[in-house]
Amino acid sequence: MDSRSARAHEEFRAAAAHWTDRFRARREGWKDARRGLPELPATLDGAGRVRPARPGYREELQARVAVVSEKYAAEAQRRHDRLVEEMMGRATDVVYHHEAGTLERRHLGRLQSALGRWANAVQPQRSVVAGAVAEANQLLCCHWKVVERWHRRLRAIRRGRAKPPLMTDGEGRQVPFDAAAWKPEPIALDSRWEHPEEFLIRLPDVFTGDDASGYRFGPLARALEILRYFYGTPEPETGG
Repeated sequence: MDSRSARAHEEFRAAAAHWTDRFRARREGWKDARRGLPELPATLDGAGRVRPARPGYREELQARVAVVSEKYAAEAQRRHDRLVEEMMGRATDVVYHHEAGTLERRHLGRLQSALGRWANAVQPQRSVVAGAVAEANQLLCCHWKVVERWHRRLRAIRRGRAKPPLMTDGEGRQVPFDAAAWKPEPIALDSRWEHPEEFLIRLPDVFTGDDASGYRFGPLARALEILRYFYGTPEPETGG
């Protein structure tokens, strides 16, 4: 196991939720279950599957992970400001030569090299965010185990005091509710961490305090469009 993998492994182990957080997750699950929340779905989704459960506690966990994700994205930008400036220079160079009709592979290669080094540099921040996602899913599991066991309506169905609800599929047919398939969706890692340059395009400008980051990072966004175009992805249409 290399040093980076070992570090990520340790951060994942450290993501084990504290017992007080697990206790709170179970307590919130008990509260939801006693109130019959979340309510059982009445229809299937577009793919004919039981709609995922949407407990309020999951939304709380999702919001918590989003805060961590944005925090470490901003930290990565501050910590590697010189590399960010280099990427901006390479991106501006690509855009300039593209507009002038003099763009060559070497211009794209320099930008790709900077982007690759940026993606490599932000791995420590990415692993921290991944740890937060792992912890959130542990808490969601604690919460949902209690909900499944004590949910007022599910218990009534299991004990034969109530009939499973009939659900409507996409063709208007009535199908029985599948309690085993009714679960909340796990919390996923923000997909932007797979393409961390997107954080630069969307984040406020931490150097000037300007919220209009689209202006500062506009050349990078345009350069990425050019890269996608040259590697086979249709170039998005632009106004004007």
